[in-house]
Amino acid sequence: MTDLEIPLEKDRHGHYRFFEILPGALSWTLLFTPLILSFINVEAAVLFVLLYLLIFFVRALAYSVRAIDGYRIMKQHMKLDWNGLCADIDQGAAGNNRIMRPKWHFKNLRLLPTREYQFKPSQLTHAVIVATVNESREVLEPTIQAILGADYDPKKIILVFAYEGRAGKPTANRVQELLNLYEDRFLHAMAVKHPANIEGEIIGKGGNISYAGRALQKHLKQADIDPATVLVTTLDSDNRPDKRYFAALSYLYCVVPKPLRASYQPLAMYTNNIWDAPTLMRVIATAARLRTRQPRDYRSTPQARRSSCGVMRVVVVAGSSRGSVARSRCRRLTPGCPICRPASCCRPRHRPFWPHRRQRGQASATASPTASTHSR
Repeated sequence: MTDLEIPLEKDRHGHYRFFEILPGALSWTLLFTPLILSFINVEAAVLFVLLYLLIFFVRALAYSVRAIDGYRIMKQHMKLDWNGLCADIDQGAAGNNRIMRPKWHFKNLRLLPTREYQFKPSQLTHAVIVATVNESREVLEPTIQAILGADYDPKKIILVFAYEGRAGKPTANRVQELLNLYEDRFLHAMAVKHPANIEGEIIGKGGNISYAGRALQKHLKQADIDPATVLVTTLDSDNRPDKRYFAALSYLYCVVPKPLRASYQPLAMYTNNIWDAPTLMRVIATAARLRTRQPRDYRSTPQARRSSCGVMRVVVVAGSSRGSVARSRCRRLTPGCPICRPASCCRPRHRPFWPHRRQRGQASATASPTASTHSR
């Protein structure tokens, strides 16, 4: 079995450490090259700067074209009836119901008999792992409601709360309250406490998700559920999947050539609290949305809200590493499969720059207490 775990810092030697240093070294080299060339050959320095600007101008044009194309594809996919398309996959042929069927759907139907793995959407189960530390109920509950509000049967969904034990009893009580309130509406719901100070583990979301994945693995074994038919989605506590996200994910899983060795990435939209975030965070969020709106395989790098499937163990399914703060192990699974459905997320709001802090203080002094809301 291939070891996909990210090694700890003390174990990173040789070629691993070399390639870890290489991106930063190249970046600093590019920054200092014009300065160094200016002492050696001014013309070479000017040519280097012009070439650098030309490359980024071409990249900006290509970036813009792909972003526009991605937005067009996203709008097209949002009009599709993914449950109807999944029904066609179950039947192996286009049904009689009148729904929009794109050309690539008929191609996928023709290729189904040639696939190594022939899964049916009706056979699949979804597991959603929601990672939380100390987020309030006002942040967590809308995420659960978004999952329940999806155009998908919640009795085919397993909900897993992955909460940090170091967050204390208030977090445990908050998770248990939500679990008692919503567990009957899912196929199964469970809360997994991530213990603190596990040897060889870096504190962060990666270890939390990985620990919850192992607990999920045990449940699947007890419930006699084939892990190959379980699609695991990992969410931050403030992520809101699209209504047809689960149906689109089921369809994609059944038609890709190697579904067991792939990660599936929706289009992240940082819109939940966009007007509450500082100006700089809004700019960064807009740039991030443009980047993730490019549905090409090599652009689909794993992020907080993503899905993956397991062939050998569900810990790989969760896609997170004990040796990383958040994510990165899915980069070593191939290929990345874009899901052209949006997933709403939040941008950081704390620690704004001093002008924003001053503006917010002035606004709070003039606003009424009932006018202050949290858009998350």
